[in-house]
Amino acid sequence: MENQIAIHMKKIEFVFDKVEKWSQSVVVRLKPANYESEVELQKIEVQRLALIRDYNQRFQIKTTTEQYRPHVSIGYFLNQSLGDESVPAIQALNEKLKQETKGLKLSFSGISLYGMTDMETFFKRLK
Repeated sequence: MENQIAIHMKKIEFVFDKVEKWSQSVVVRLKPANYESEVELQKIEVQRLALIRDYNQRFQIKTTTEQYRPHVSIGYFLNQSLGDESVPAIQALNEKLKQETKGLKLSFSGISLYGMTDMETFFKRLK
């Protein structure tokens, strides 16, 4: 995959997996909704890893972890201690969303790269 600058994909469907606290954020983890989506996700993971390693080799900059964890960020904490205090509420939210999202799917037919300079400022290439 030399000089690859894009990830190519077919439609992929996700369902709710669980709510997690990551450092100072709350995320909804997603998992493939069916076998076809699982196969497509595996292809995306291979392509993503190739991009990460190519970028690292070219620029000697580590941009992210190699593990891909599909998710939707739903909130950020002002500081770590507020995040730590939220654990019981996150557990309750997890149980609520597990029930409320049964049968719902989140579909994607494309993927794009973006960056962020802080937790409020995102940027991506304009088409």
